[in-house]
Amino acid sequence: MVIDTSAIVAILRNEPEAAKLERALVASPVRLVPATCVLEARLVLVSQRGEHALAEIDLWLRKIEADIIPVDSDLVDLATHAWLTYGKGRHQRH
Repeated sequence: MVIDTSAIVAILRNEPEAAKLERALVASPVRLVPATCVLEARLVLVSQRGEHALAEIDLWLRKIEADIIPVDSDLVDLATHAWLTYGKGRHQRH
């Protein structure tokens, strides 16, 4: 499972979908988080909660045993293709 910024923020802010997201995380044997998503989640949560949010994010990432993956141009191309194919409002309904 690839965990994006919105999922990290939703879980750490205990938003209504947080429990559902955490159940999906627990069920997944692989938990990948692009480094850019870690950065973005840090920026969002620090702006809302202050710098102590950094420790909260890092603790949560360790707790779920997330693998932080570097983002290079190949991954950017792959993510762009995935978004074009499956992104909100972009996939074809049959």
